[in-house]
Amino acid sequence: EEIMNLYIENIKTDTGRIGTTRVLIHPYAHLSKQLGSPRLAKEFLKKLQEELMTKGFEAHRSPFGWYKSFTLTNIGHPLAESYREY
Repeated sequence: EEIMNLYIENIKTDTGRIGTTRVLIHPYAHLSKQLGSPRLAKEFLKKLQEELMTKGFEAHRSPFGWYKSFTLTNIGHPLAESYREY
C-alpha cells in the first residue's frame, strides 16, 4: 500500500506538470535491476489502474509480458513518458 501511494503521488505530479489525466501503465521489466514476482506485479498494476480510476484518471494498462515489441504512435508532451522504480 505504501508503494502504491508513492506511485500515485508521482503520477499526480507528472500528469499535473503536463495537464492531463490520461495514463498508460506499461511494465518495463527489462529496465529493472531486480525483478520481482510476475504474479505480484500483475496484481499491483491492476490495482494501480483501479486506484487511479477512483481518483479521476483515465487509466489503461498495456499487456503484461510483451517482449520489446510494440508500436505506439502519438503526439504528446515531451514529459509524457517517464520511468520509475520502487
